[in-house]
Amino acid sequence: MKRKLVFLLSMLIFSIVLLPTQTQSATQEINVIINGEKQEYDQPPVLQNGRTLVPLRGIFETLGAKVNWNQVEKKVTATKDNQMIVLTIGSYQAEINDKLHKLDVEAKTINYRTMVPLRFIGEALGEDVHWEQSTKTVFIGGKIEIKPNQSSSVLAKVKSIYENTGAKFEGDINGYFAGGNGINQSYVNNILVIFNTGSFNNFTVAAQVANKLGGSGDVSQIAAAIDTAFKGESGGPVKVGNVSISPSGRTVTLKW
Repeated sequence: MKRKLVFLLSMLIFSIVLLPTQTQSATQEINVIINGEKQEYDQPPVLQNGRTLVPLRGIFETLGAKVNWNQVEKKVTATKDNQMIVLTIGSYQAEINDKLHKLDVEAKTINYRTMVPLRFIGEALGEDVHWEQSTKTVFIGGKIEIKPNQSSSVLAKVKSIYENTGAKFEGDINGYFAGGNGINQSYVNNILVIFNTGSFNNFTVAAQVANKLGGSGDVSQIAAAIDTAFKGESGGPVKVGNVSISPSGRTVTLKW
């Protein structure tokens, strides 16, 4: 009996020790980037039951929608151009222009903020939505226009830069992701987004790629500016040639 009691107590202590780790994993920070700009919300996105829930109001308003909350009915109404979205807390359905759409996770309130499944953002406002598992990042943005100087030859040169580092390239000239061997970058809406992998070569490659996609600046200076931005020492956007290097939370963006 005594031996059994000791065993049960040991298992209880073991479970308590593991609990913080499990909670931390469940609440790991999720980034949201809209049209190349990192967003900050008082209630950040969360992962629940394998689904990413995002704050409806913050994202909708950034995308130009007007949002109204009915406290009595626990109902959200959002409008943008000719789109009207009606959503009720606790429901697995939403109305988009009077047509019912099924949600894979019910809308819910977390810290007084309405949270909805990520996929619903694309369905509701017709936006391109992408979830990057490796960096826990949500990319939201409209379809990208191809610039006149962004031909198949430019794409070949960009892919070659990444592949020479051993990184994997997925996408096309309209938008892509490149990662592996110290490289972690994405290109969307003519903005190059860099994630810090701890490798300076990641910054050098970003500078090289920027110059192929329409930028014009010294590669070593652009790479150094990216490094400075990640260290929090840039004090804001810095320009090298026609390339603007901007810190954006856990990422740095390049524009030209």
